[in-house]
Amino acid sequence: KLDEIMSDYQARSELNQLNQSAFHHDTRISHDLYVVVDKSLSLSRQTDGLFDITIKPLVQIWRNTRKSGQTARPSEIERAREMVGFRKVLLNSKTQSIRFLKDGITLDLGGIGKGYACQEAIKEVTRAGIASAMVEGGGDLYCSKAPPSSKGWVIAMEGTSDKVTLVDRAMSTSGSTV
Repeated sequence: KLDEIMSDYQARSELNQLNQSAFHHDTRISHDLYVVVDKSLSLSRQTDGLFDITIKPLVQIWRNTRKSGQTARPSEIERAREMVGFRKVLLNSKTQSIRFLKDGITLDLGGIGKGYACQEAIKEVTRAGIASAMVEGGGDLYCSKAPPSSKGWVIAMEGTSDKVTLVDRAMSTSGSTV
């Protein structure tokens, strides 16, 4: 259900429909999408834009560059940069709606969506009576209480001797191993 809401790979996802309509008018969004966008905008304010879900125009250039092997033109990058900026997104808590202040703004929840889904999955298994669980979703982990007779969930980093122990915490990884 959450993938159908937040995926930018599914043409009919709620996120992609939002990206097409939110400049033209206030767009009411689902509870889950509202929570994720609200948290994202809060993180954007806290990091002064270092975390920014409006990054999609630049992500699309990066994806195209990876696929084609051709470097984007500086003018193309500059046009995309004009479409980035969390302050160009207005969220209305009373109507649970969103509006973009500039045509071309598009959201990319790749930095937060899977983590939210993992957190929601932990809530579900906890409601089902499972006290200790770990959920993994494509490099994002969420661990609840420690397994019996242990101090926590030991997570080893592939290709290294690095380990981290998690209890009631999340972790996100990125990259590829060869």
